[in-house]
Amino acid sequence: MKDNDFLITYVKFITKFVKEFIMKNKLIIIIGLAAALLMADPKEVFSKYDIDEALSVGKMEGKAVLVKFHADWCHFCLKMDRVTFTDKNVQKALNDYIYVKVNVDTKDGMAYARQYGVTALPTIVMFDRNGKILYQKTGFHSAKQMEKILNKRHG
Repeated sequence: MKDNDFLITYVKFITKFVKEFIMKNKLIIIIGLAAALLMADPKEVFSKYDIDEALSVGKMEGKAVLVKFHADWCHFCLKMDRVTFTDKNVQKALNDYIYVKVNVDTKDGMAYARQYGVTALPTIVMFDRNGKILYQKTGFHSAKQMEKILNKRHG
């Protein structure tokens, strides 16, 4: 019974604290929500293919394949989506590629990560049109770096 009383008292305390916090910090909360909306996911630039499909399409179309291994909780993965892959020069360079994003938190994503030796995020893997790996590197890639890689490695 005492444990139940403690829990009820604790929940009441937390509820009161949260209500007071919200009342005192309305402006901060509104600004935070507005910022979250502004930083929401941009238009998705990646195809819905998995890696095997992308490699097949790349071979048929004579295009290289770019794969970004990511997770929804990965800060630098999300930053690359917001900053790197929305850059107009990167998007222009991506026209010569089939590009896919692989979520390592899914069963298929984990299998692909193991297959290609991905141990950290974000990881970029680039294949030529025949499926040979041309480039594989882990870490944040700026728009300038990505553009250089895309323009250098394709062909």
